[in-house]
Amino acid sequence: MNMRGLRTGLIVVGAAVIAGACGYVGFRAGQADTLYFLSGGMAYGPDRMRAVVDHMLGREDFRALYGQDLWVSRAVYPDVENGYFVDLGAADGETDSNTKLLELKGWKGICIDPFASAMQQRTCTVVREAVDSEAGNVVEFQQPGNFSGGLVKYAGAWVSDEDKQETVKLITTTLETILDKAGAPHFINYMSVDIEGAEYPALKDFPFDKYRIGAFTIEHNNVEERRTAIRQLMEANGYHLEHAVLDQDWYVLNDLKEAEEETAPKEPTQE
Repeated sequence: MNMRGLRTGLIVVGAAVIAGACGYVGFRAGQADTLYFLSGGMAYGPDRMRAVVDHMLGREDFRALYGQDLWVSRAVYPDVENGYFVDLGAADGETDSNTKLLELKGWKGICIDPFASAMQQRTCTVVREAVDSEAGNVVEFQQPGNFSGGLVKYAGAWVSDEDKQETVKLITTTLETILDKAGAPHFINYMSVDIEGAEYPALKDFPFDKYRIGAFTIEHNNVEERRTAIRQLMEANGYHLEHAVLDQDWYVLNDLKEAEEETAPKEPTQE
């Protein structure tokens, strides 16, 4: 190849690399903008552009499917770097994770899923158990290891009859038991609940007075009866619906600031 041909080849390769890089950056910008829109960010003014730029440049890597991590970190707790989370139905610790970003920001927490995967790079406590309203029951768990896996008895129309046949037997525990064993703090900043139809059973007897949760994102699978039951439960325990995002309802504690202050570590008094 002569020098002219070599230069032409290098230019073509360089142009392709630049185009690819621009395409990737553009993709990340569009991704962040979409997530910000989904998470209610239209109301937050200039912060939308900052979120887009931070994600585009890799300063913040939003992982959650609908922007749950963006909402928690940007809207609910914009200045918190030492929060605590509980990820119930964590599935993959990296892909579509609602809590990976929070962990990268310095948060601690618990990821709960009987078939949790890709947790090698996570620093959270990983609990591989199935959560239900009661502990000690033997249940069928369908599609083990799949993003749509869950307890068969709660599976709805979104799970095919064929998928319901692929099951394993597990023994249930309760959310309270897990938090007690893990030594979770009595104020938990954020809880993600996404367990394919078992969300209401997992929460209906939860001790909201023992563990104060600042914000929830809860999947309801567009089953209106279940969604209504969850909403009534949350409102009865002092929460308001902040956002409704596709098959998710996001709640915030009415007295969030007071709860944070009540549970904050106290400075030692000087004699």
